[in-house]
Amino acid sequence: MKRKCKLSTTNAKVYTDCTLCYHSCGTEVTVKDGKAVKIRGLSSHPINKGRLCPKGANALDLVYSPDRLKHPMKRTTKGFAEISWDQALDEIAEKLLHLKDQYGAQVFSTFCGSIGVENLEMSSLVHLLRSGFGSPNFFSVESICYRMRIITRQMTFGRYPTEEPDSNLYILWGHNPDQSDFPLKFFLKKNMQHGAKLVVIDPKRIPVADQADMYLRIRPGTDGALALAMMNVIVGESL
Repeated sequence: MKRKCKLSTTNAKVYTDCTLCYHSCGTEVTVKDGKAVKIRGLSSHPINKGRLCPKGANALDLVYSPDRLKHPMKRTTKGFAEISWDQALDEIAEKLLHLKDQYGAQVFSTFCGSIGVENLEMSSLVHLLRSGFGSPNFFSVESICYRMRIITRQMTFGRYPTEEPDSNLYILWGHNPDQSDFPLKFFLKKNMQHGAKLVVIDPKRIPVADQADMYLRIRPGTDGALALAMMNVIVGESL
């Protein structure tokens, strides 16, 4: 949850977003005596309509888990030991500066998770660290994942065409909404009841393939050949 507000000691409702993935589903969080005690989907939110995936529904278990690291830990011969923030920062800075003196600033690179709506703050902080150190090297999940899809679409269509959740035809190509796209799962279920068609392309027979009008169990690594074959038919038959 990312929205900050002052809370009274009595029960309060905070309307915010779950940012465990880029969908950022709407949530209603009940706060009691300054602590979140309950989380539920926000019924008025257009994406999740009051529902939450298992990760979102159990977000408070992550926030208040007794296993969360709250202090720096240093590996010793006897295992990990807690150290102060000052010690941790001093030791890290000393080692980084030593590497910079020995090899130059480019020896240092940073990596963060998604730089989408759910992680903009972390991305900004990582860039401040990188630029302050003098290194041009920045990597993220976007280097090999979602951002490549955006760039490919922009190069192909001249803009970024977004997915329409309501459709008459769904092609799940290496994509499993049951595990990784909670809102799409419900749009798919709703529209298939009204006649929408489903094609699943996946080496693994995911559960939703049993409901598909066509299931293509391609061999791993043959996605490019299938895509070229489809384009050949589209161009050859003027589709």
